[in-house]
Amino acid sequence: MYKLLYSFLIILLGLVTGYILQYVLIHQKKTGNLNNTFSKENIIRVIQKIALLFLNPIALISALWQVKLDNFGLILLPLLGIIAIFTGGSLSWLYASKMKYSNAQIGTLIISGGFTNIGNIGGVITFIFLGETGYALVPLYKLFEELIYYGIGFPIARAHSDEVYQKGSLLRKLFSDIFIVVAVSSVIVGLILNYSHLPRPSYFKTLNQVIIPISTYLLLITIGLNIKLTKISKYLKPALMLMFIKSICTPIIVTTICYFLGLGSYSDGLVLKVVLILSSMPSGFLSLVPPTLYRLDVDLANAVWMTTTLSLLWIIPLLSYLMY
Repeated sequence: MYKLLYSFLIILLGLVTGYILQYVLIHQKKTGNLNNTFSKENIIRVIQKIALLFLNPIALISALWQVKLDNFGLILLPLLGIIAIFTGGSLSWLYASKMKYSNAQIGTLIISGGFTNIGNIGGVITFIFLGETGYALVPLYKLFEELIYYGIGFPIARAHSDEVYQKGSLLRKLFSDIFIVVAVSSVIVGLILNYSHLPRPSYFKTLNQVIIPISTYLLLITIGLNIKLTKISKYLKPALMLMFIKSICTPIIVTTICYFLGLGSYSDGLVLKVVLILSSMPSGFLSLVPPTLYRLDVDLANAVWMTTTLSLLWIIPLLSYLMY
């Protein structure tokens, strides 16, 4: 019960804090008292830098440093992460095509169905339920996440747009993004320390118990700053269908594959539990970027993101029951 309440507390506090801050900033802007330094965009950028460039790297390096990577089957974890992304995106495409939505809406639903909040919400839920050992498997599961998002997801979104955009180099886009560079570097450093057999200082375990929840709380504030509740009712039907696809269909398919790949028995079912948690997560915040960038249906993307995020109200209790 404690872990269940702890998960809800972090998520709700982060979203509510961000939403209240958004309201305060809107009010300040209307009254002309808002300094450009404290604009919503600048606040989001600063918070993201603190969480993604400072706190998250420490947590990732620390967790990877101590996890046991002696099972060859763990090499299949990135494959399962890829399968989860393609499962969500493909099922969303089938639904959108059958319902004969517009080209822009089909592109939006594909992105919303595939892009998943693995790192922020998925990571902290994994940590709370399964500890550092489980959390250390998160970067392995999401190893190719950014590559698929930028290399496949963004081009799919662009293909469903009526506007033409310059393609550019995928590798240049990936390696010019400081957030991706730091994340990849953290994984590499953590693996090097793991295989170096150097003992990890004992205080790192306590440090992670503080850093991981704080990092997630900060990132959820940035999500709360962009919440738009007024558009959900207009797109409730597709949003509910995407919630069903992401929280029911995708985890059933991916965990079944995980089981038949022989990973169900590893470390008393740890890998299976990690895969179940991460494949059940809602649409990621990055799913809001391509619709905005390529002039797709931004309101639909916001409605799906908000609805799938709210589904955590029943997903977390269900996961808690299945974990024990």
